[in-house]
Amino acid sequence: MGRAARYEILPDGQPVRVACISECSRQEALLGKNPLRGKDFAHRRKTILDTCNHYLPSFSLELYSTAVLPNAWVSYLHVHPEWAKSWSAGEILLRVKRAFPRPVAKRCRKHRIRWRRNAPPPEVLCQDVEFIEYWRRQLASLPFFEQVVKQRVAILFNREDQVSGHFWSDRYGSVPVNAESHSILVALIQEIELVSTGVVPISEVCHSGSLWDRYVGLMREKGLEDDDSLLQVVTDLNELVITGLRTPDGGRIQVAGVRRESGLVVAGGLHVPDGAQNPSQQNPSRQSPSKAKCIKATYVPARPAGKWGGECRRC
Repeated sequence: MGRAARYEILPDGQPVRVACISECSRQEALLGKNPLRGKDFAHRRKTILDTCNHYLPSFSLELYSTAVLPNAWVSYLHVHPEWAKSWSAGEILLRVKRAFPRPVAKRCRKHRIRWRRNAPPPEVLCQDVEFIEYWRRQLASLPFFEQVVKQRVAILFNREDQVSGHFWSDRYGSVPVNAESHSILVALIQEIELVSTGVVPISEVCHSGSLWDRYVGLMREKGLEDDDSLLQVVTDLNELVITGLRTPDGGRIQVAGVRRESGLVVAGGLHVPDGAQNPSQQNPSRQSPSKAKCIKATYVPARPAGKWGGECRRC
């Protein structure tokens, strides 16, 4: 069964709180310490945050919290389509010119006018209803915001690595969040941000075994154990943290066949803690196949430039 369409998950034209998870290609650590390549891409975190802060003021979105993991970018936003509906034509033009100057310049050439710097929007553009209404919808669109931010940073990072191809996964995950779960999710993402930046060791944060165990217990205390949307977000974030950083008990994560089983990280079907002489001594009967999820953590070296033409050299 395929995943539901985004218009079925997020109601169009209605305010909604959304947790978005954008994973790197093959969940490889392209935004932090990468042991497979022997490099540290932690400097890319600032690029993502700067790009997000550049485009966000032009959109009718409110950013509650965000975190950049070594293998994913997590953001928790509130979509306010009513803000865009209340904007005048001149305000929309100013917002579009700030974030996307090229479409505005192209439209000015079409009308054979010139919009000088620090000047108010031309009256001709303010009367262009088609152009105004198009950007009114775009500035209230969460998928468009995710698209422009991820495309911009992907171009910069591919240029840095001197490769071509997909930097992000084919589709980002978006889960609507109830108002009752707001405080838990904000605290979770802020805590993950402290762990990913190295401010707080993961051993101190994940004292109960995993983020999944810790926050599911907190959800039960507040009577939110039936909140399937929050449970899905917590489960996905826990898996990304464990896969991208390190297992809570200091265990090693092998490259191939990494899966999560009932809150444990297993490699090749078995949990591998540090100092284990024989991983096969672990009891496989404790694992729950229904909760297993494969993670493509293998790494294929980049192909020589020009040998395969325009084919993706990262994959």
